[in-house]
Amino acid sequence: MTKSEAEWLAGARRLDEEALGAIYATFSSELYRYAFRLLGESQAAEDLVSETFYRLLRVLQTGGGPRDHLRAYLYQVAHNLVMDHHRRHSLQEEPLNDKALQQPASTGPDQVVEQSLA
Repeated sequence: MTKSEAEWLAGARRLDEEALGAIYATFSSELYRYAFRLLGESQAAEDLVSETFYRLLRVLQTGGGPRDHLRAYLYQVAHNLVMDHHRRHSLQEEPLNDKALQQPASTGPDQVVEQSLA
């Protein structure tokens, strides 16, 4: 961790606006690029960056959060949010396969081949 990151974290724990602003100015652009690359949506990436910094603030207010490795901590939060986003959207967007529902569960490989040949 660089000296400036240690100073920023100390200030952020006191909710110092200057330190929090420096953290945001330093890491928001790279977190946005990371999120956009993984999500492919500008608005979703912006929301994810906002949520990442919101969670950092929330955890700092309770005395938690990173003791060092601020960048790694922010990327871990962002990564978890990306995974949550993918889980939510994959469950909502994948329709059920009607053909799979129509075949009886007792269909074995022999029957599938016979049906394909017929």
